Amino acid sequence: MGVICSWNILDQVNKLEWSQDSTLLLCSQAKRALIQIFNIKDVKWECKISLGPCGLSSAWFCPDSRHIITICHFQIRLNIWSLLQKEVFALASPKFSNKGVTFSKCKQFIAVLKRQNGRDSIVVVDNFFNVVSTFATKNNDLEDIEWTHDNFYIVGAGISSWLVYSPAGELIYEYEATNIDKCYNSVNGCYSVITNYDNTLKVFHHITWTQLAEFRHELNPIGKELTIYNEIETLEKDGLSYSYEMLDGPLKLFPIEGERKASIVRWCYSERFLACKFDITPQVVYIWDTILLTLKAVLIHKHTVKAIEWCPGSTICAIATGNNRIYLWTEDGASLCDLPFEREITVNKLTWSASGMHLLTKEKGNFVVAYPQIDEISK
Repeated sequence: MGVICSWNILDQVNKLEWSQDSTLLLCSQAKRALIQIFNIKDVKWECKISLGPCGLSSAWFCPDSRHIITICHFQIRLNIWSLLQKEVFALASPKFSNKGVTFSKCKQFIAVLKRQNGRDSIVVVDNFFNVVSTFATKNNDLEDIEWTHDNFYIVGAGISSWLVYSPAGELIYEYEATNIDKCYNSVNGCYSVITNYDNTLKVFHHITWTQLAEFRHELNPIGKELTIYNEIETLEKDGLSYSYEMLDGPLKLFPIEGERKASIVRWCYSERFLACKFDITPQVVYIWDTILLTLKAVLIHKHTVKAIEWCPGSTICAIATGNNRIYLWTEDGASLCDLPFEREITVNKLTWSASGMHLLTKEKGNFVVAYPQIDEISK
């Protein structure tokens, strides 16, 4: 490992971002309302973008790696800067500074959520920065928008509504409730799950836009396909050891005070399973089978669940609870392992590599790369 290149930065950097083709590096300097872009293949090439008195709230690359989006303070203006032709496209009054902008999966269109004169609207722009359509939304409480994976629809999630529009502005489907929390799309874009402030999950299909199932958080879960795992500690000669035990018979969970919602929701890559953690039972992970529409597993831990991540290419679910252990679940069982280090690592975040062969475990200021034996875990 060695130094490839280095550059001088004019001020404190509040954000670094690589372009998707890994050739350009964006350095955002909010104090100066300035962006510097560098090219690792041409060290002498440099680009500066100054926002001036309007200030800089956020900046990021477009998927083509040759355009940059910036949003000014107070959402005055959204700009799309071309790094090839020194052109800029301006759009007034984006609703948010860090969300409400979504790219179609084909990378041909951008949709922006606007807020003007007390009304929400969506603007669709093509990759030549021509405005394709502009339409007002039915409700004015949208929190974010997202293109579906088939590029046919734009989904808007709000506090009391969930709206599905065509890019031309036709309202395809509408779901209204007074307790909507968030919307989570599956990895391949076939399903969406809406979490509510009544401890329920509602699953929708992207072809028919109908509700397929409702999963409810139960304090005494039961089911023919349900397996319950409970973390236990055992005193041995070398100290305490931890493992899962399987519980038989009825289970009674005791809730704590908190919001009645799911704070972590993760789809597996095959879209077969859905894993959730609820705020009133923070030590418990629920895993539902979206084909059989049943609760598949409940995993009870000693500490609060901090992270849940599915392995790409398999149905292995990794769980972290803020200690030096990694918890793994598969369809065939569950296990846990200690990270073999002299000092205890408090794992709060997990990230799988794209191949699924490496698991990055992170704590504040440190990280450890683990190499789970996928074949052995699957067995």
